[in-house]
Amino acid sequence: MTDILNAESMSTAEIRVARAELQAQEDVISFVRRMAQGRCDLARDEQRRRVAGTPASGISVSDIANVFGQEHGGGSSRPPRETNISAEH
Repeated sequence: MTDILNAESMSTAEIRVARAELQAQEDVISFVRRMAQGRCDLARDEQRRRVAGTPASGISVSDIANVFGQEHGGGSSRPPRETNISAEH
């Protein structure tokens, strides 16, 4: 990772490289956050189902789509970047 503590001494090209590295890290963190949020959404939906006393009938693709389609808060209005996440994350 590029040392960005002394940005004043960096060239424009070095700053661009550092920015790209930081954006890649941000993309990984964002991906992991979205995966965790998805799991929380599924758990919350299952909790609602149990409280309501609805019998378990398995979960379908449309059930998952409905859970993920619910609005749970504000996100970034910035369009997503092309993201390549390694399998280890």
